Amino acid sequence: TVAIRAQHAGFFDVWQYSWSVLDREQAPPVKFTITHRAIQRALTPMRAWLAADAGRAQRLSQVTGIDLAEEGALGDLLLGAAMANNPAGITLVGSRQQSRVKANARLLGEPGIVVAGQRLSGALEREAGVPWL
Repeated sequence: TVAIRAQHAGFFDVWQYSWSVLDREQAPPVKFTITHRAIQRALTPMRAWLAADAGRAQRLSQVTGIDLAEEGALGDLLLGAAMANNPAGITLVGSRQQSRVKANARLLGEPGIVVAGQRLSGALEREAGVPWL
């Protein structure tokens, strides 16, 4: 789809694609963007990467203002990063757990999570040993 978009720049008004902090691609230049899989794609690799180095989790917690040791915090932060990457569009999330759906919906009213997500993206670019960058 990226090749199609590149070949037909300006043709699409709406673009939907998968994006997470594992990707470095920014929102494409279209009128409206929808992203999805921000948490699903990144949660497991990020957990493993953070668990491999306790200092890493501490540094990212400090930079983002979110304690990554708390249950659900990483997912929240990943969603914040996706919303920061697509500020004028829609970020789709889903879950089979009702509590998680409610938690994600609550985040929509917290502008601080977007700022924390921006900080996470910036910190990952500066962090040594990020395997997917």
